[in-house]
Amino acid sequence: MRYLLLTLCVLAAPRDGSVTVSGDASQPHLAADKDGAFYCVYLHGGNVVRRTSKDDGKTWSDAVIAIDAKGKAKGGMQRGPRVGVDDKKNVYVTAPLCFDEAEQAKQYPTAELWIARSADGKTCRGHDAWPGGT
Repeated sequence: MRYLLLTLCVLAAPRDGSVTVSGDASQPHLAADKDGAFYCVYLHGGNVVRRTSKDDGKTWSDAVIAIDAKGKAKGGMQRGPRVGVDDKKNVYVTAPLCFDEAEQAKQYPTAELWIARSADGKTCRGHDAWPGGT
């Protein structure tokens, strides 16, 4: 899987140099659809952000907040957001997030898995993947 993602990152870069998707991003993840469009998610400003490229990574769409974490997404030692796309071009984004103030005060807060889906490539609807679950 890591090899595939690394390969996609290399393929997304133009031959004459690298492309910066976002200068202030952390924990990026990349997916490609069956037609070659790339979807990139990352943490930015405490939220989970998604951008899309339909020209082999030469240019990228404006950033869209895929999951509004209210500026509290930190990344760090836990895994960052992940993105996947199906054959109908539904884009799925997941991220471990913690919104509970008491839990956030802990040295190692427990996060919940959040998921968002976009059917139109522009808007995302996010929710706790297992409400009330562990």
